[in-house]
Amino acid sequence: MNCPNCDKQIEVVREDESNNSKDGTVYTRTVCECKHCGTWITTEIPKENQKEE
Repeated sequence: MNCPNCDKQIEVVREDESNNSKDGTVYTRTVCECKHCGTWITTEIPKENQKEE
């Protein structure tokens, strides 16, 4: 993935699970950082909506 700010390659810093305590939905959280401009991006995708790789 490229940085939306400077269009350079970003690196995955951490992947873990998070959840919504109200409805029990489990998410895969991915945290990425652009080493060039310092931008951080976090995505949380519901586990049941993820494609098998």
